[in-house]
Amino acid sequence: GDLDSLQLVDDNIRVMTMQRGVTEVIFYGREEVINRYGFGPEYIPDYKAIVGDKSDNIPGVPGIGDKGATQLIQQFGTVENILDKWEEVDPKLQKKIEPAKEQMLQSKWLATIQTNAPLEDFDFEPFKLTNEEYEAAMAFLEMYELKSHIRRMPQVLGKYREGFEGEPTPVEVARETIQVQLEDAKTYEELDAWVQDKPFAMLLEPATGQMDLYSEEASNKVYVAIGEHVRYTSEEFALKLLETRPQNAILHDSKPWIRKLANKPNRVRFDSMLAGYVLQSGRSNYVLRDLVQGYLEVTPPTTLAEMTAALYQLESPMRDRLKKENQESVLDEIELPLTPILAQMEEVGIAVDAQVLGDFSKKLEAEIQELATKIYDEAKVTFNIASPKQLGEVLFEKMMIPGVKRGKTGYPTGAEVLQPLAPAYPIIANVLSYRELTKLKGTYADALPKLIKSDGRIHTTYAQAVAATGRLSSNDPNLQNIPIRTEIGRSIRKAFVAAEGYKLASFDYSQIELRILAEM
Repeated sequence: GDLDSLQLVDDNIRVMTMQRGVTEVIFYGREEVINRYGFGPEYIPDYKAIVGDKSDNIPGVPGIGDKGATQLIQQFGTVENILDKWEEVDPKLQKKIEPAKEQMLQSKWLATIQTNAPLEDFDFEPFKLTNEEYEAAMAFLEMYELKSHIRRMPQVLGKYREGFEGEPTPVEVARETIQVQLEDAKTYEELDAWVQDKPFAMLLEPATGQMDLYSEEASNKVYVAIGEHVRYTSEEFALKLLETRPQNAILHDSKPWIRKLANKPNRVRFDSMLAGYVLQSGRSNYVLRDLVQGYLEVTPPTTLAEMTAALYQLESPMRDRLKKENQESVLDEIELPLTPILAQMEEVGIAVDAQVLGDFSKKLEAEIQELATKIYDEAKVTFNIASPKQLGEVLFEKMMIPGVKRGKTGYPTGAEVLQPLAPAYPIIANVLSYRELTKLKGTYADALPKLIKSDGRIHTTYAQAVAATGRLSSNDPNLQNIPIRTEIGRSIRKAFVAAEGYKLASFDYSQIELRILAEM
C-alpha cells in the first residue's frame, strides 16, 4: 500500500497497511519504521525528497536510490541540513544533488502531509446528524437486514447525532462460531436412521480436499448436516437419500445433484443458489461462502463440514427475506420445479446431424477462399487477412483509403471502423464478409461436431441463475446465439434435428416485456 502516512507515526499514532492482499496487514510504530528504513518516521518526507515517488509525481534527485538516500539521512537528517553542511557531503553525491537542489526542496514540500489545518475555529454544527437523518439511515440498514451495521450505528454515528452529549457506549459485534459434531455414516441404514424425516443439507467433497465446491473431480464423499450435527458418508448413500427424500434436501446448485438421479424428483426442499438469484438477480455469482457471510451472523466456515452446517442454516433467513419481498412463490413454484426439467433436458441433449455440419463447413471454406482471392486481387498483394496490422497497412497505406488515422499499434480495423467505409470500397465489404464466414465456420461448422457425444447429441448446460431478466442461458456450448436472420445462420440451424417420429418447434413471445408493461 501507500506508505506516505508513515511520516505521521509517533508515540500516539500507528499506521496499519496491507502486506499481502487484504488479509495480511502490518502495523508500523516508530520502531518498525526505523527497522525498515534505518531512520525515524519524521524523515520520511526527506527520504521521498531524495528518491522521489513516481506514483505521486515527486521527481526527487535523479541518480540517487534507496541506499544513497538512507546514507544521507543517517548522516545529515533533513535535506535542509544536507545543504547547510554541503562541504561534508560525498563528492559523488554532490555531483548528483547540485543540479537538483531546488527540485529536492520542492519534492520534500510535495511529500509532506500538512498537519496544521486550522480546525480550532471551524464550525462543525451544520454537519451534525439530525434525528431524522439518523432514523432514516437506521431504516435503510433495517430494510436490507444489515444487522452488524445496525448494531454499530450508535457507536459510529451516535456521537454526531443532534443533541448528543458524552461518549457513546462501545458496541461489540458478536459473530457465532459454527461448532460441528462430525461423525462417519458407514452404511446407508445408519445414515437413513439418523436423518429420518428431518430436513438435511448436503455438500460434495472435491477430490483436492480444498473448498472448491464445483470441482469436476469429486472424491465421492459427501457431508450431510442437520443443524451442527454432520455426517461424512459416500456419494452413493447421499444420492440414495436424496432420491428417497428430495422434499427434505437443502442444496446449493441442485441441478448437478439431480442429474445423477435415475428418478428425477419434482423439486428439492431448498436451493440456496436459486434463492440468492431470486433475491438479487443482478449479482454476477452466488458463491455459497458469499451467501453465508451475507445472510448469517457467523464466523466464515473454514471446513466443508462447517460449510455444510452453514448451508443448513441458510434456509431460514433466506426464506424470511423471500417472504418480505413477496418472492417465495417464485422460488417454490417456478425456479425449484424447473431445475429437474432442465437437468433432464441436459441429459437428453439435442440431436445434431454431423453430415449437415460437415457439408456446410466445406461450403463455407469454398466461399472463404473465393473471398480471399477477390481481396488479394483488389489489393494486388497477398497478405494475412486475419492480421489487423497487415490489413490496416494494406487498406490505409498501400491502397490509401482515406479517413482512418494510424494509432500507436497500427491502424484500427474493427467493424465500427470498416462498416461505414464498406459501401464505397468493395475490398472492405469483402473483408467484412470474410470475417463473418470464418467466424461462423470456426464457431459452429467446425466446433459443434467435436461436441457431439456417442449418442449423436450435444449436451449443453442450461444456466438458471445468470440472466437478471430471469431468462435461461446456455453454455458449453452456447446454443442460444446461433444466427437466425441470415441464410447462413438458418443453414447451421438445419443441423439440429428431431428424433424419428418427433418435430422441433420454436415458440417465442412477441414483445413480451411491452405486453407485461401494458397489462400493469
